[in-house]
Amino acid sequence: MKGGSKVSKGGKKGKLNETDQERAMRLELERLQAEEAQRAKEKMRRAMLKDRLAQEEKYSRINRLKILNQWRKLMRLVKVRAAGLTRGQHSNPTCPLSRSLHSTSLLWFVHAHRPIPLSCV
Repeated sequence: MKGGSKVSKGGKKGKLNETDQERAMRLELERLQAEEAQRAKEKMRRAMLKDRLAQEEKYSRINRLKILNQWRKLMRLVKVRAAGLTRGQHSNPTCPLSRSLHSTSLLWFVHAHRPIPLSCV
């Protein structure tokens, strides 16, 4: 072939001349290298999963605090409304509804707006 390389590309000739012992050593070395690469890959995956778990725990804690804050806010609101009702401060002083009915409706409000326990999910 005109302009081609004069050097032969017979890289496989070296492998044909190796003895059984050299071949076994080469295969053993390749196997050990593959095992080491597999261990490194598993170690990297474990580290990545630990990072994800730590991040998820952080988000979980923040969201739990947000829910608790919202629940406390709701309970404060109900407490203020209940305190207003016990003092007789409702919108219409001549309201025919008794105070017990107002208390019942407030209890319904609290019951309807409380968070769902995790055991029910």
